[in-house]
Amino acid sequence: MVRFVRLLFLSISCLFSSLMAVDSPLIEPEVAVKKIGNNAVQFIMAEKDSMAIIGSQYITIQKLYEGDILGSLPCGPLYICPKEIQNYLQSQGIKKDQELILYDDHYGIYATTLYTVLESIGHKNMKILNGGLVSIENLDPNKRIYDRYYTELMEISSLIQKEDNATSMEKFATKTVDLNKKLSVLKPFLLVQEMKNIQTQKEKSMYKVEKNRLNFTYLVDRQDLLKAVEKVRKEGKESNISIIDACSMMDIVGNKYGNYIPGVNSVNWNDIIDREERGFKSNELLEKIFTKAGLHKENDNYVYCMAGAPKAFYVLLALRSVGYSKVKAFTGDWNVWTGDIIEH
Repeated sequence: MVRFVRLLFLSISCLFSSLMAVDSPLIEPEVAVKKIGNNAVQFIMAEKDSMAIIGSQYITIQKLYEGDILGSLPCGPLYICPKEIQNYLQSQGIKKDQELILYDDHYGIYATTLYTVLESIGHKNMKILNGGLVSIENLDPNKRIYDRYYTELMEISSLIQKEDNATSMEKFATKTVDLNKKLSVLKPFLLVQEMKNIQTQKEKSMYKVEKNRLNFTYLVDRQDLLKAVEKVRKEGKESNISIIDACSMMDIVGNKYGNYIPGVNSVNWNDIIDREERGFKSNELLEKIFTKAGLHKENDNYVYCMAGAPKAFYVLLALRSVGYSKVKAFTGDWNVWTGDIIEH
């Protein structure tokens, strides 16, 4: 009987883990790299950078920061109005529910913003590349060979400069030519290329944003956030709500308002980054950070950063990746929050 209970518990645990993995917004580089070259999959570079994964499309993430002239969000809690995002996605050739793999080279903060925006208009079948651009480079065997040849070439160049004579140049001439030839042969086969060398397809698509597919599951507007803040202030620790500030101290200091709602939990978006892996820290470390911040999965968790919603989106996706399902992000900044509300 005891053995049966253990086996049942193990089966339930495995099933739960499997469901959690399916729900994760992240895709590991070992899985993503196998999709490169698949015409059904579109890699999206969500940051203006000189390098990109071959076959990528570039989406100007700054286009998603456009509020009205007063800095408000006229279609809140959506981060951008459906018509505007529809027109932009059409111009970039993105197809409805096309499989997308989103990435950047800045720890994923731009990719998580794009993910949240696309999710809010009902786009399905997309993932964020865990580890970003560098994670694919690290899996590219040609890149390792290329780097070895390049290092050798730089060492030879350094020796020539030190000796600075015709004999030295002649001595290394053949080797230099050979290495340059090897580099030129390998370069077109690298999985990460200069963006200018990547031919991106931008044929206008028929992408349609449908009202019945708008998804507010993970978004909160000003009024609902205000109600949550008032409830926490009234009920204190007895409240089943957690208000989470995702800003770093650098985001807060120097702003005349302080960018801060007093008396809330704090999860600095910088603290959840694994800088070596260039993405989120491991689930185990994230769990410890969130637990230390006083967060509970059974609570309603509201995340904000008054210095910019992308930081809130970043913490939102980290929370979701470790199983926080009852979590929402405020899409506005301090200008949207204040309006007729003055915080002290």
